Amino acid sequence: RNELARMQADNLLESIRTFGFIPNAQRQYYLSRSQVPLSATLIRKVVVASELEFTQINDNARLDQLRNWVLNRAVPLLEHELINYWRCPETRFDTATKLHRHWDDLLVKRPERHSSDNELTLGKTLRDVRAMAESGLDFTSIYNGKSGLNEISRFAPVLLNSVLTKFATDLSWLASFAGLAKKGHDYSLLATEYSTALNQYLWNDKLGSYRQYHFDDKQLTTASCFTAFAPLFAGACSQERAARVFQDASKLEHSGGIAASDLYDSPHQWDGTNGWAPAQMIAIQGLQNYGYKRDAQRIAHKWVQALANTHQESGCFIERIDVKSCQAPKEYGRGYPVQAGFLWTNASFTWALTTVLGYSVSKSN
Repeated sequence: RNELARMQADNLLESIRTFGFIPNAQRQYYLSRSQVPLSATLIRKVVVASELEFTQINDNARLDQLRNWVLNRAVPLLEHELINYWRCPETRFDTATKLHRHWDDLLVKRPERHSSDNELTLGKTLRDVRAMAESGLDFTSIYNGKSGLNEISRFAPVLLNSVLTKFATDLSWLASFAGLAKKGHDYSLLATEYSTALNQYLWNDKLGSYRQYHFDDKQLTTASCFTAFAPLFAGACSQERAARVFQDASKLEHSGGIAASDLYDSPHQWDGTNGWAPAQMIAIQGLQNYGYKRDAQRIAHKWVQALANTHQESGCFIERIDVKSCQAPKEYGRGYPVQAGFLWTNASFTWALTTVLGYSVSKSN
């Protein structure tokens, strides 16, 4: 459904044109924080699929239209998002380390908070609470600092810095596709700069994996989290380091897939045996990128089977599962109730079946 994908991609670009970034969601009170910056990656995928479609039917007019869209709309707006929003030194970019962090300009409680949330216990500051929401991992104990509370606005996260490395790589590809050779070269150099910073500051050689870096303490966290696979997802590490990451993160693999983290006593829903679709997709794609095809397929099979089991029991896909029990998670701690019919679960199921495991999807009436 490439046409639908192109329309959605263009809608996201319109958010960048209007606001300078893609808000956490399309509501006015989200205008102080971003969605996870996967925009360049998404648009590259849409362009690759569209080019293949138009080439197969010899539609040169639409090929030209596609290149003009990338040249005159996609590349300039993605540049604006990266340079003016994510690389802003007053908020999300540290010029000394070349690393990024999450941020929110506001120091007030989140309007979208769950009724049971106590914002004062979810972060050292209200900015940390809101910045954690920007990260998508709301909430986890991975970013707890010396205060014992979430201090994510003072951390360089592995996931964010990996995704932005991939952003620069994909923007380089898009610029080259549009015939902008110099821009393509410049963003390739920026991707290398990002990758260098990521590997310099976020690599823990003793643990053999990537961890979150605290700007003030200049220390790395020790807990294992699915985000350690993100540099593999971004193609930002060496083959040797990929092997060590896989070995270290093997403790996160359970009967239903990859656990959120090894913080099994945490009260948060992005920790312990909670299994989330993005975690599986990042881990599986990362392993595929480095030649671990059988391991990627094994994890994909576990995930698909666990989702099929929960669907059989409940009649729908749910937002997350417990990868140890392969059932819906038990309600506890500070997680909001598990949501039913969740799109990223549906998408991860279809993606794992077709792209990873090689099954075909039949259309029915």
